[in-house]
Amino acid sequence: MGEIVELTRGVYTFKRSPYMVVKALPMSYVGLGSAALIHGASTQVTALTVLSPLVSAAVRGGERVVCGYKVLLRRISPKMYFGYDLVRLREIDEWIRVSTPEKTLIDAIYLRYPLLDEIAPGLLRMTDERRLRGYLETMRERGVKGARRVEAALRGVGLEIETR
Repeated sequence: MGEIVELTRGVYTFKRSPYMVVKALPMSYVGLGSAALIHGASTQVTALTVLSPLVSAAVRGGERVVCGYKVLLRRISPKMYFGYDLVRLREIDEWIRVSTPEKTLIDAIYLRYPLLDEIAPGLLRMTDERRLRGYLETMRERGVKGARRVEAALRGVGLEIETR
């Protein structure tokens, strides 16, 4: 067996992968540039970014080193916790929650991700507009502040998004 690695306080694993942090946090998913990399929409390797409404309530946010890799834990509103799929990562033989291309794009706009211009073209090529509209509707129904700004940004790149 391997060396025991602490993922978060009191949570340990034998698997030497920063992605195991997502398994340790029940309400979390890989997002932003990290999700774009997994989906093949980017070749830019950034610190692993994990989004969760539990950051700062149950887990301290910010940058940390897990298994020798930088991991950035960012808080999102519980209203924004949706739009992920389980993706099997072969290198660790585990299923990990990763934001869909559509939600990755929405999160990047919503959170003012600095590398948006680099990941947006790849994400737009793989975006399912019906799913994207559904996510925007979810944001409106949940009363997410900033939903109109996200819609305006998506219209600005040529997507036909109807507003209420």
